[in-house]
Amino acid sequence: MPEIDFSLWGEIETQKLTKINKLTGEFLHRNWVTIPHVTQFDEADITDMEVFRKGLAADYKEKGIRITPLVFMMKAVVSALKEFPRFNSSLDSSLTSIIT
Repeated sequence: MPEIDFSLWGEIETQKLTKINKLTGEFLHRNWVTIPHVTQFDEADITDMEVFRKGLAADYKEKGIRITPLVFMMKAVVSALKEFPRFNSSLDSSLTSIIT
């Protein structure tokens, strides 16, 4: 893997992986390449969100701005990544640390 300078995109923090983290990563990788992949589908009731979105859409229509469901999904992902920053981390090229 080529060396990536993650600091180009902002402040970074490097954390050493524990022995458990390293073993877990090895087992996850092994499973990724040996076990068939499955897709999970869930359903969510977005009725209230759609009512709210359509109300916003009417307000913003005259400004030429479209409010789509994607905006709400992006907001949820950003909130989750702020609460769990490790999900938004990268493994360094030595495979011994994560960069957040």
